[in-house]
Parts: sequence; structure tokens; C-alpha cells
Amino acid sequence: MGSDLQSQIDAVKGAPLLYLAAVLIVGAIIWAVVDRLYSHRIEGLKERIDGLKEQIDRKAESSSPPVADSPAEAPPVDPSVKDNQERTSVPPDVTPANLHALFEGVTQHEGRVRAKPYLGKWMKITGTVKDVMYEAEQGWLVPVSTEGSGWMEATILRFDADETPKVEMLRKGQTITAEGKIDDLTNLWLSVKNCKLLD
Repeated sequence: MGSDLQSQIDAVKGAPLLYLAAVLIVGAIIWAVVDRLYSHRIEGLKERIDGLKEQIDRKAESSSPPVADSPAEAPPVDPSVKDNQERTSVPPDVTPANLHALFEGVTQHEGRVRAKPYLGKWMKITGTVKDVMYEAEQGWLVPVSTEGSGWMEATILRFDADETPKVEMLRKGQTITAEGKIDDLTNLWLSVKNCKLLD
């Protein structure tokens, strides 16, 4: 065993360039395999985001049946919270994680009843950029991960054309704060439209 190891060491010493080339080739193969695996994972996430966008589009096109108000189940919204343009905002301590929690342990219908008071309200959101995409019909879409939200819970910030110069500069992993109007809310995503990036 010891002599075999010594003979291998002697072989490496005798041809160091050949050994180095072999190590580089093996490293390149490993890198290519890892790159391919992660590219498939990224493509899968993009397909998931596309699927969520299609669901949002379908919901926007078809009017859902009216949901009866249920004050006993709906969380309170303070109507006195207004911003400087007389837009009603959610209380400052409400986060995307709080909104997703409205759907925990209840049916989708019950969750939507609970979420109804928040729809159309303005909200400030801080999150980490997952991607930046442009769709002709939707405008700029920026999925972000937010503190306290689960890995399946997406927050999608939708920006209008006037925000193009700022949105084009965003990078994956960047932390941003934006303000927008809550457009849709389910157990899987929070959609916020008319977003503006805040400095």
C-alpha cells in the first residue's frame, strides 16, 4: 500500500504538467455539471414565475364571484392611515408575511375574505430582488423575497413605464424598498401594482 502511494507520488513528480492538465480537465467537467444543474433550476424557477403571472392574468381578465364581507374574520384595516396623496395605506407594521398568514389553516375562500380589506391599499415593501422581467402587457415585473415569507410565497412588484430607468438598473440579490397598490393576494403570491422605487 505504501509503495503504491509512493510510486504515484513519484509519477506526479515526474510529469507535473500532465498531472496539472488532468486536474484542470476534471475541474472543468465538474464546473460544467454544476453549471448545467443550476441552469435547470433557474429555468424551473422562471417557469414557476411565468405560471404565476399567467394565473394573475387570468384572474384579472375574469371577474371572480363576489365575496361576502365577513367582518368577524377580516383583519382590521385602519382607514385613518392615509399617505400624502390621500391614498389609503395599510398600517406600517403590516408585512407580506402577515398577509400570507391570512390564508393559514383556512380555505382559499376564507383567506380571500380575510384579504379583501387589504386589496387596493398602498403598501411599502422591502425585499431582495429575485429577478427583473419585462412583459409588454404587464410592464416590469420584479419578484422579491421578503423577511418572514416562506419559500413558496412570492411577492411580485409591478412597475409602470415611468420607472424603467430605475428598474433596468436593479440587480439580482439587491435589497430594495418600493411602494405600490395591493392588486391581488392568495396563499401563494402577493401582487403589488403601480410600484415606485423609494430612495
